[in-house]
Amino acid sequence: MMKLLLPTQILFLTLSCLLHVEAADDNDPAAHPSLSIYYDNDLFLGSDDQYTNGARIAWLSRNYDRHMLPKRDLKVADLLHFHKRDKWQFNYGFSLTQLIFTPEDIQSRALITDDRPYSAYLGAGFSLHAKKHNVAHSLELAFGVVGPGAIGEEAQNGIHELRGFLTAKGWDHGLKNEPILNAFWSTKWRYPINALSEGAFQSDILPRYGMALGNMETSANAGFTLRIGFNPPNDFANQKLSPTAYNQQFFVDRDGTAIDIKDLGIFAFAGINGKAVGQDIFLDGNTFRDSHDIKKNNFYGEFEAGLGIRWGRFKVSYTHTFATSQYKNQDDGQGFGSIAMSYSF
Repeated sequence: MMKLLLPTQILFLTLSCLLHVEAADDNDPAAHPSLSIYYDNDLFLGSDDQYTNGARIAWLSRNYDRHMLPKRDLKVADLLHFHKRDKWQFNYGFSLTQLIFTPEDIQSRALITDDRPYSAYLGAGFSLHAKKHNVAHSLELAFGVVGPGAIGEEAQNGIHELRGFLTAKGWDHGLKNEPILNAFWSTKWRYPINALSEGAFQSDILPRYGMALGNMETSANAGFTLRIGFNPPNDFANQKLSPTAYNQQFFVDRDGTAIDIKDLGIFAFAGINGKAVGQDIFLDGNTFRDSHDIKKNNFYGEFEAGLGIRWGRFKVSYTHTFATSQYKNQDDGQGFGSIAMSYSF
């Protein structure tokens, strides 16, 4: 019963939140809520193992002044001392995320002790964001399930059968059901690079850091993205799935004036990220029950590069990511591709 009940409840709750979309004021270019879809898959690069699939739908409210926040988010804002921040804008958001991980050999029915466990996560996120033109803070609380209740086997093998691929055979050795409670924090900055900017041709650098605390993941990370292009978006570069990935975009220019949202923008980007990991349930196994686990690396890095297009309120991008080894017996790193799409109403 747990297998179907919990994902159904999460889906119902998140969809009900997504239906609460405010009417935007077309005369206010900063007032539009947005919907984003993120999709990661290693099949873009011809593999089918490790972090093999990720999907996320994320809705972000319109921009609010502090006094306009819902009461539940106002309490969080006060707790984080956001009431001391003048001329900031706030958003609240909802997300639904599924992540799927498998060992390299998905045809073996036996337990592969020296490779990562079969595992999946399905959960909902509730977030608060505070931002101005050059910095954005995000806090997301995630609630969900790891194990068969995350329907990773059904999702992976259903897609494989649809596309005529061989199905994964070892899901019986995956993680057991476990409820998840995790907090994720990120701070991102955005600084223009004046030496590489002129007119509609703009470039910027986006440093960032983040932390996670919970039984799914406890970690810290830091990195940056370099972006350059013609009419690039005024956002904080969420080009792939992450726990705080939302369309944090301003429809105002850097000097505070409204931009023409019909402008075409084309941009390229590249970045690096380093991560220190204390707990990772997808490698360490279940917290409260015996399960397959493997010795993880406490530090690993990622390099990413991609291209994107913005047209009016619609944006789409593709990112290629290469990650170094995340556990001791991993022969090499892993690459995967990411598609991100967002639309502001």
